[in-house]
Amino acid sequence: MKLNSLDAYPEKFKAIRTFYDWSNNFPRGRRQDNNPFDFYLDFIGYSIDRLGAYRYIAPVHKAEDFGFGHRENCLMADALKVFEDTGYEDVYDYIDLLNPTVGNRSNNDLVEFVAARSNGNYGNVWG
Repeated sequence: MKLNSLDAYPEKFKAIRTFYDWSNNFPRGRRQDNNPFDFYLDFIGYSIDRLGAYRYIAPVHKAEDFGFGHRENCLMADALKVFEDTGYEDVYDYIDLLNPTVGNRSNNDLVEFVAARSNGNYGNVWG
């Protein structure tokens, strides 16, 4: 179902956009590259599949320290419910239209190394 606009997708996809919009206006923690939507992208596999690296840099067990609270948990849960009867590629295509690469994407060497290893690329990942 590769559609050309966000509005062409079924209503249930709006949960992803709501979470994305909320996260883009999210007060950042100590690091500028952490927000709840980045965590979502990592969790569903989008980050490695489409961007080649993890986006959420903070340790998951410290998410509360970066403001990931009840509201963010509920928004993420709603965004995950889209998968109930939708495949990954359809969700990924929708997220592509949101253009989540805007903003700071970490260039952290360790993150790039882990991403490269998870893709089976053992070349010169340290530069």
